[in-house]
Amino acid sequence: MFNNYLFISPKVPVIGSLPVIAEPEVKSQVDELVELLEQPASALLCKHCLNTITYEHERIEISGQHIHLKMNPAGFAFEFGCFCAAPGCNQYGQYHSEATWFTGCSWAISLCTCCQQHLGWHFQQNDESGSFYGIILDKLVTSNSPRISS
Repeated sequence: MFNNYLFISPKVPVIGSLPVIAEPEVKSQVDELVELLEQPASALLCKHCLNTITYEHERIEISGQHIHLKMNPAGFAFEFGCFCAAPGCNQYGQYHSEATWFTGCSWAISLCTCCQQHLGWHFQQNDESGSFYGIILDKLVTSNSPRISS
């Protein structure tokens, strides 16, 4: 029954296909990391259809802050957060460099992949070296149980 197991002391490393038993401090750190990774990701969902748009861990700072309050040329104000990824968004239309809120970036409208609601913008650096999403915060709700729709 125990043919495939080898019982060893924690102080004896094993080389090859058998695991090395870690020192107690390292094992404690590994256990904490595993516990953190096993927690459900805090998803940000489309307020309209509850499609998963992005996750809390995707938050980033652009120009020194995560949340921005900007006004478009038509006089509409938007409060949005910046995210490095938003798999629940599709870009709609062409990228525009006029009336951009971020120097050196072009923007396209971002829509929910499920219900097609306008959620914000995808910003792409003009040299195409990077991109990020600006998602309107009042169009999102938080959930610890991600739902993914396609």
